[in-house]
Parts: sequence; C-alpha cells; structure tokens
Amino acid sequence: MSDDPTWEELVAQPDKRFVYEIPLVGRYWLLENAEPPQPETDLQALMEAAPHEPPRTSKEAQTSLNDLVADIVAKELSPEERSVIEITVYAGHSIRTAAKMLGWPKSTVHRLRSSALERIKHIIETTESSGESDE
Repeated sequence: MSDDPTWEELVAQPDKRFVYEIPLVGRYWLLENAEPPQPETDLQALMEAAPHEPPRTSKEAQTSLNDLVADIVAKELSPEERSVIEITVYAGHSIRTAAKMLGWPKSTVHRLRSSALERIKHIIETTESSGESDE
C-alpha cells in the first residue's frame, strides 16, 4: 500500500495554509442575510413573491430593460450625451473624471448626463405606458 493520503483524507484534513476561520456568528449571519438568486422568469418571480408583496425583477425583465436602455442610448441621445453616459454610467467613472477625459467643463458633463438620464427615463415611461394600454 502507498503512503500517499487518499482523497477522503485530504478533504477531511484541509491544508492549514488555505483555511480561513470564519466566526460561527458570521456564518449564520451570511446564511440569514443571503439574497436568494434572481428569478429567471417573471412567472418564477411571481411564484416566489410573498403575499401582498411585489415580485422581484426577473433576469428576463432585466435583460429586456437593459436592451431597451442600450437601444435608447444608441438611437435617441446626441453623440455628446452618449459619450458622457458611456463614461459615467457604463464605465463607472465620476463626472470629474469624465470631464477630464473629454476635455469639457465639469458643469457641461453634469448637465449632459442629467439631460440624458431624464430623456432615457421619459422614453422608458412612455414606452411602458403605451405597452400597458396595448394589453
């Protein structure tokens, strides 16, 4: 027989260099406060919702909303607004960093970002209200 440990022995005795102690209270806290996975479909979200509670946003609805926003950004915004949204929202940079990158005043970048976000919000609201009346 070989002196090498078996797989079961290795798993039962993990290498101390790679084990991090998590306090027992912390483990319970993680389990109690863990968010359940996002529902795949609207129906699944509705089935998982508690009575008299609104359902969580499903991956299906989130994807269609993301597609709608991307379409609005590509087709409805001016090139200046589009570049500000791409830098501040998609890339996650601050308004100050975006202003430095674009070589524009910070107030101009802020104004363009605000107007672009308001336009996106307005188009989404009108799309949703016209979609609800069609149903």
